[in-house]
Amino acid sequence: MSDPHQDADNLEAMVPALVIGGAALAVACGLALLIASRVTRPLGQLREQVRRIAEGDFRTLLKADPDVKAALSDAEIDEKFDLEYHLKHVDTIFARVFGAA
Repeated sequence: MSDPHQDADNLEAMVPALVIGGAALAVACGLALLIASRVTRPLGQLREQVRRIAEGDFRTLLKADPDVKAALSDAEIDEKFDLEYHLKHVDTIFARVFGAA
């Protein structure tokens, strides 16, 4: 049979481990909430941006974005929306793929 005093001592010795375990669980839950909020918030922003893109407001969205503005001027952004800019090498590509006419 076990000694009740020894059992009590053993339980008391476990208290720090239980407290640490509980604290670790609380930290883990807090981190999970933090991670979830950092994931869902950008998803909400992304949803709004996709909606604005679908409505044809993408150029305005880019011009209002400080990160984009740090890299491109309004004229450079407008240039990217110029269809001729994207099609300027079509003839060269067709010639390479299908041969010169």
